[in-house]
This record gives sequence, C-alpha cells and structure tokens, in this order.
Amino acid sequence: MTAPRGRRYWLAAAAVLVAAATVATYELARETGEAGGAPERVAVATAMQGNRGAAIAAPPSPALAAAPRVDVARVEAALARMKSSAARISRDQIIEEQKRLAAAKARFEAIKVPEPTKRPFTDQNGTRWVELRYESGELRYELAPEPGSPQADSAR
Repeated sequence: MTAPRGRRYWLAAAAVLVAAATVATYELARETGEAGGAPERVAVATAMQGNRGAAIAAPPSPALAAAPRVDVARVEAALARMKSSAARISRDQIIEEQKRLAAAKARFEAIKVPEPTKRPFTDQNGTRWVELRYESGELRYELAPEPGSPQADSAR
C-alpha cells in the first residue's frame, strides 16, 4: 500500500534532512582534530524552496575555498563596457520598441483559432472515440468521455 502523495513528499523531505544532518555530523566529527577547529568549518545551511523553511547542510566547497580573489579591474572594465553599450540606446528608441511590442501583442491576441469539428464514432473493438477535424485538415482522435461524467455533460 502506498502513502498519500503529501505524506510521501514529507517522508522524502525528512529523509533528505536526516541524510544531510548525518553528513554534517560526520564532517564535524572528522575535523575536530585538525588545526583551526571544527566551528570555523561548520557546514552552511541553505534553505530549500518548497519545503516550508527546511534547510540542508552543504559542506564547504573546496573549489570555492581555492577560488582566486575577484579582479576589480576586470569587473570595472566590464561595467564600463556595459554602460557604453547602454548609452547608445536612447529613450525614444525604448518608447518606439515598447509601442511596436504592444502592437505585436495585440495582433497576436486577436488571432482566433476556430474550434475543430467533432464527430463521435465507435471502433471495431467497441471503444468510443471523438474525431477532431481542424480547419487546416489535421485529424486528431481522443477517447470519448464516459456517459454521465462531468466531461460528457459539458460536451452536450
């Protein structure tokens, strides 16, 4: 027997938290004898979205610890390039582009796709189908809803 969907997610989240706590505890216990002490190397807890504020412990990344310092000159040069390219765009150009986009959006929203013609039929095995014939000539088939279902009542 399977657990309800919400309970399965809760159990999976709990298992992840237990595993993360186990890893963090193991890392702390392993590093207690090293110089610098474990408190300085405590794993950082990061919040997981969609799990009601639960957090998992992420061990410090060796790649981040060994990463070089930020080159301020390169960052300033990149910002200068961005500012120079942004300075070439005038406010009038932005307003014209917004008008063009609004007109394109209106044209797109004005497109009305006609409903396909529907023809119910039953195949040789007794399965009930609905044939959908679109204006383009495309044919699609879908299973007919069961009689008495809300879908069948709305189709009438």
